[in-house]
Amino acid sequence: MIKEKLKWEGEMKYILFFLGMGLFIFNKFFPELREGILGDFLITAIMVFAIINLMIQRKKSKKDIDNEE
Repeated sequence: MIKEKLKWEGEMKYILFFLGMGLFIFNKFFPELREGILGDFLITAIMVFAIINLMIQRKKSKKDIDNEE
């Protein structure tokens, strides 16, 4: 269970990286399509994965603080 959770946390970083690169390339080479549905989807996906990643990191740091006490 713990190994699966750690694997998922590692995959989240790669998902965020590739979504960010996709958004960068999309904005760089297709600026006229930025306001379309694809741009909205990329931005929304990046925000959702970033929020999930922050929640995981917060829980992880909270557990570390509890373990130190």
